[in-house]
Amino acid sequence: MQNSTEKRRRGRPPAYDRAAAVQAITARFWQHGLSATALDDLATATAMNRPSLYAAFGDKAGMFGTALTAYRELAGERLTAALATPGPLAAALEAAFAEALDVYGAGAADPRGCFAITTLPAEAGNDPRWQEALAAMIVLTENAFAGRLQAAAAAGELPAGFDCTIGGQLLASLLHSIALRVRSGAPRDRLLALARAGIASTLKGGLPA
Repeated sequence: MQNSTEKRRRGRPPAYDRAAAVQAITARFWQHGLSATALDDLATATAMNRPSLYAAFGDKAGMFGTALTAYRELAGERLTAALATPGPLAAALEAAFAEALDVYGAGAADPRGCFAITTLPAEAGNDPRWQEALAAMIVLTENAFAGRLQAAAAAGELPAGFDCTIGGQLLASLLHSIALRVRSGAPRDRLLALARAGIASTLKGGLPA
């Protein structure tokens, strides 16, 4: 006859640290992408069995969606904070690119690049969910840069008629290119130099509306 402790042990899912599990899941998907990441690999990384993984996060697509949300929140918060750096506009933009390079692991032994840009394009053609997620991530980045440019325009830091929307799109495109270069192993100092040049070109261009 089972005692009450045994019944509770069998009926209750094992305790786990959700934040640590999400971090482990994100790391695996970030390294290998959605299709190439095996469920057994996720189970090993989280120290959870498959039933527990499914109960906590749903199927593999659900796990990937959870990882993407966690990354979007992390990257969005750090980008917004860097763009709020006091001082001249160019310095704030450079701080944003430097922060992104830290998130991307530039110069590390295992450079990751941007989670969204390195994993979503391969899935976007197969599933509308990931196409929409990729588009949303791009817009989020563009809007963050455009918002900082609009604040600078209001403060008189930009020429009259500067198109902040196009400027935000150009800076986001530069960041996405740099994310791919990180994944290719490009050195951090070279990428930061590219960011500085791109920022200067964007701000000097005038970008009339």
